[in-house]
Amino acid sequence: MKKSLKNVIIIMVSVILILILGGFSAISISKSVKQQKNESDIVGVWKNDGVEMISFDAEGKVIISRAFPLEKTGLIEGEAQYVFSEPDVIRVDQEIGNNLSIEFGVDTEDNCLILYLCGEEFLVLYK
Repeated sequence: MKKSLKNVIIIMVSVILILILGGFSAISISKSVKQQKNESDIVGVWKNDGVEMISFDAEGKVIISRAFPLEKTGLIEGEAQYVFSEPDVIRVDQEIGNNLSIEFGVDTEDNCLILYLCGEEFLVLYK
């Protein structure tokens, strides 16, 4: 009887571990797919009311326009670098001027880019 109880416990623990690890794999794959989509969709020139605001290239370079709401972010006009710190979050690092780093939530859909700052919708841009 003790041997069968031990076998049942081993099987239950094994099933739980498989479910947990499988769940993490599914989450990782989902995040990876979303990040790949966002990485490709973000590349380009983004405008608000026809005015160029910001542009991203595939190598991690971002150009920030004078028209971008600089005062709300601390960024300055010019070049910066960006990376995805999460599948739907970019970190912009600007080494000129004040050496600033800032994160934006991103949502890309149908040639529309929505930037979020501190969890709030910050800017809606179009290609």
